Amino acid sequence: MQKKVKVRRYLQRNQQKLLQSFGKANKTVDLGFDESLGSFVNLKQDTEAINQKLINFINCLDKLQGTSLQLSEDLSTFFTNSSNEDQNTENLNQLLTTTSTVLEKENKLLQKNVTDHLEIRIDTMKKIQKSISERNKLLTQSDFHERKYQKAKLSKKKTKEAIEILESASKTSQKEFQMKNNKLKKKMNKYTNNRDLYLNQMMGYSLNSYLKTINILEDQLSKLEISSDEDENYDEDEDYDEEGEEGEEVESGEEEEVENKEGAESEESESEYETVTEESDQSSEN
Repeated sequence: MQKKVKVRRYLQRNQQKLLQSFGKANKTVDLGFDESLGSFVNLKQDTEAINQKLINFINCLDKLQGTSLQLSEDLSTFFTNSSNEDQNTENLNQLLTTTSTVLEKENKLLQKNVTDHLEIRIDTMKKIQKSISERNKLLTQSDFHERKYQKAKLSKKKTKEAIEILESASKTSQKEFQMKNNKLKKKMNKYTNNRDLYLNQMMGYSLNSYLKTINILEDQLSKLEISSDEDENYDEDEDYDEEGEEGEEVESGEEEEVENKEGAESEESESEYETVTEESDQSSEN
């Protein structure tokens, strides 16, 4: 007999735990609450998953920012001790420094606009989860009092006063449960109804922050490419100037040769003219 009682109590305790876990009882099931609970659980899981991804993203930004800053410092130290510093080196160093600064600022904005807001929301969800557990306990208690009252009505041994006491306890328990149930349902619906809007806003913050960082880095890279192109053009101009100077020297040399030839020819013609005049003078004297 004692074994049967122990087994019955054991089964009742496990039944209550199961009812409490699923938030259901035989005679006080709320299907509307079950739907709200399912939506809330899905939102909670999605929020926690997104929060973890954002934490990983921020950690990547931290590593990139730290690496960029360290590389910039190493380059500064290296080229300070070197005599081969040029404009490209200075531009690269500036790019790394700017990258580090931008990543640090965007990281702070991302934490302020997204991560902190997510943490607050997750904390609120934990409080709601705690309220759900309390609601489940009230549900189990209400169902217990209701079953006890219904059993007393069928019993011939219970007095009318005892039945009225059990009925009052059942109604009080159901009232407490309904108040908690309705309040909790509104709170969960408040979160689940704004699910898409909330996720879009949160992803918008993340996407805008990421795109802003990428645009700034692309601008810095384009500036670095432009400066390197200018240096190449400057080198080409120098080569062109040198070729021009060589060409001018060649032309001036050719002009000098022509002038020398013309001078020599004029001198020869003058000597020939003098010879002819002398011969004519001699012939006239004879």
